[in-house]
Amino acid sequence: MKISSLFTQKHKTPWITLIVIFCCVLVTSISVISPFTYEKLAWSNHPAHLWQYISGAFLHGDSSGPAMAIAHLLANFLLFIPHAIMVEKLIGSKHFGVVFLSTWLGISAIFQILVLITVPAGEIAYGAGLSGSAFAVTVMGAFILIKVYMIDKKLFFRQPLAYIFIGGLISELVLLSPDIAGVSSMIIHLSGLLIGMILTLIYKEKICDSIKALSKCH
Repeated sequence: MKISSLFTQKHKTPWITLIVIFCCVLVTSISVISPFTYEKLAWSNHPAHLWQYISGAFLHGDSSGPAMAIAHLLANFLLFIPHAIMVEKLIGSKHFGVVFLSTWLGISAIFQILVLITVPAGEIAYGAGLSGSAFAVTVMGAFILIKVYMIDKKLFFRQPLAYIFIGGLISELVLLSPDIAGVSSMIIHLSGLLIGMILTLIYKEKICDSIKALSKCH
């Protein structure tokens, strides 16, 4: 079974993934164009607006400038998009909507708990980004790739996509280092991995059935 077949299924547009991409670009662009809006869009332990609980998941960068925002957005997209497309095409958009909602709510809650423990009373902390959800979806994507590998081990390593994904997974492990992203980000990333493992167990049977059906067609 070719890895590319996971992306070329007809009549299975990954709508949730496309909506997430659009929201990330939109919200991040707003903060880049109008830097003063960052604190009105980011997650916060003392949010001024209820929409911050939603917009924080799509916002990238910080108040330092557009370069950080663009770098942060691209890094998360490289991690999120390929795995999200694979997962959504195999389990369907409705189920993937539940997956993304679960990761968003889980990471939002963990952020609030983290700042409650680490931030002194009276101080305001901000956070933003898709990385927690990206790490969760990547776990599900890694499980899919393992199943594809088990179908035809020799064919798997003859595909350039295999090495691209393996390189991405190695990069993901590097990003877990607190020396690179900081302790707080490490905790968010590890939390994303844990949520991804739980979701993989929940959708394991559906993923396996879809891969079996797809492999018979190729």
